Amino acid sequence: MASLLRVLAALFLISLCTAWVVRPDRSRVLRPRLGVPAVVAPGESFTLQLESSRPFRAPALTVELERVGTDPIPLALSRAHSSGARHDFDVQVPADLDEGAYTMVVRDGGRVERMPKAVHLRRLWADELCLVQLADLPEFFPDGSGTRRMDALVDEINLVAPDLVVISGDVAYGGSMDRYERLMAALERFDAPVVVVIGNHEYQGLAGFMTHLRVVSHVVDAGPLRIVSANSAHGRDQFTATQLGWIAEALEGAGKRTPIVQLHHPLFEGRRVGARRGAFVELCREGRVPIVLSGHWHADRVFDASGQDRRDRSDFDGPIFSVATAAGAMLHPERSSGGDYHGYRVIRLARERPHGRYAVRSFTYDLDDDGTPDASASHPAGKLIVDPLWPGGVRVTNGWNEAVPRARVWIDLPAGRSGERVEGGRVLGTRARPAGNPGRQVGVEFDLAARASVDLRVDA
Repeated sequence: MASLLRVLAALFLISLCTAWVVRPDRSRVLRPRLGVPAVVAPGESFTLQLESSRPFRAPALTVELERVGTDPIPLALSRAHSSGARHDFDVQVPADLDEGAYTMVVRDGGRVERMPKAVHLRRLWADELCLVQLADLPEFFPDGSGTRRMDALVDEINLVAPDLVVISGDVAYGGSMDRYERLMAALERFDAPVVVVIGNHEYQGLAGFMTHLRVVSHVVDAGPLRIVSANSAHGRDQFTATQLGWIAEALEGAGKRTPIVQLHHPLFEGRRVGARRGAFVELCREGRVPIVLSGHWHADRVFDASGQDRRDRSDFDGPIFSVATAAGAMLHPERSSGGDYHGYRVIRLARERPHGRYAVRSFTYDLDDDGTPDASASHPAGKLIVDPLWPGGVRVTNGWNEAVPRARVWIDLPAGRSGERVEGGRVLGTRARPAGNPGRQVGVEFDLAARASVDLRVDA
């Protein structure tokens, strides 16, 4: 019997070694990428995480950053940690690079992987920040209707000029590869870093999610903020003990950063996370999480830490447990305490003294137009519109009953104009138009009053 076991063990080792040798020698980047970006200052480093097809093989990589109209920028990297097929590298960003979004290019031998807007560089963060949260996106039908609706959402959210965009699941209903390709093309049009967490519908076509987004739970540090994206959509309607430990570690590691948590499923009532919910709420309390962001219900709701449905007011002590209406999927008004409309949350944060952490200043909209933000209403979509006026000009219309401070728009520059001055706004700079489109654009910042229009024109 012992001899047989030794023979079987030897055969197993031989087959394992053969598979290791025969298997194609490939690696793929897990992060950073669109949906799980690196957000750092020039001169800082970020972690590049990849997995290889052969366990314990250390890939020989080269990494570059690219922007339209500029030469590739090589980056220095060193291997920080390896475990089986998973490898982490520290990647150093040169201190003299301009702020903005970059494509990361990773070469492993003859294989090249390009990740648009995987890296965002930013030096300073203000005392007041803006996040936009959306969930339950439009369905990317073959007729293009969902793509058009998503493009319109991107345009108006870019106008709001948030510091971060967080997307709380259900991003590609059906999960086919062509839908994910449309999704990624839409996400690439956001100006701000985009952080995505998985939803339950992604499990209907998990191959698409794992091909394009790849990481189901993750932490993204962005200046003074830490975005903790937890997978609640694995089908067990609960936090597992392992998940709870991971969340605890993520919150403990926030340091001086303000942690914000997103997960697809709400915590209270109806279709929600069940097991270990109380332990999760306590972690959020202890970790001083100001707000937990969810979707899934396709309806607006807001709860406090005790699970009370707060239809009375939105300015209660946190943590706030917020459920956003659908950004484009079918609505369920019977579940909503807000209204029957597509939208997204505009979350404004303010730094508090002396500890320097951020608190939620506002996250709801005055839907009934009584002069006070409603207790749970998201901001309705389709109210911010940019229309071309003439070559080098646009008209921006605000249909909301609240102002949009420091709104931002990019205007195509007509031939022969430098973009040094724009009537009606403050020039931020110029950039090349998106890949495949010749010419340049000028970025303009301006304050957009409630229910007002602003004309912006590039001076000759």
